[in-house]
Amino acid sequence: MGRFPRGRGELPDEAVAYVARQVGVVASDLGFYEWDGRTVEYHRAQVRKFLGFRECAATDAGKLAAWLAGEVCQGERRTERVREELLQRCRQEGIEQPTPGRTSRIIASGLREAEKALVAKVAGRIPAQVATRMNALMAGAGDDDDAEDELGEDGRALFAQNSSRPATGDKGVERQRNGGCR
Repeated sequence: MGRFPRGRGELPDEAVAYVARQVGVVASDLGFYEWDGRTVEYHRAQVRKFLGFRECAATDAGKLAAWLAGEVCQGERRTERVREELLQRCRQEGIEQPTPGRTSRIIASGLREAEKALVAKVAGRIPAQVATRMNALMAGAGDDDDAEDELGEDGRALFAQNSSRPATGDKGVERQRNGGCR
């Protein structure tokens, strides 16, 4: 699974029996093992050292999020696929798999940074004159005579009208606004 178990319940009975036979102990002795505290931390440190892994530090998390943003999230937005890529990268780098919560935060950060980069890239391609006009439309005021064509019934720009309406996913509310029509 790529991480340390949180307790005996996560270990398959067959695996416990196999390892118990290998080391010459009774499999049921695992029930007495303390799954938290100094002993388990010491054992985990020994396993990490033996396998050449390290815990995921804050600097590692930042580097992983940046790597995701630049290499994975530009072309993949599905969280589960991004998670798979992240965990594979951790194995390649010799970094212990982060906790599920930390993994989610790293993924969210990578996705967010990739989105910011995409928005900046698209915004950089918009000519200045077009950007100025779009800003004026969103602010509710046109900057030339053609803006009259884009004004709504109450004189506000259509972009401004749309942004002032509450967004709702409730189809019942939409049907009420449309007189019951679907």
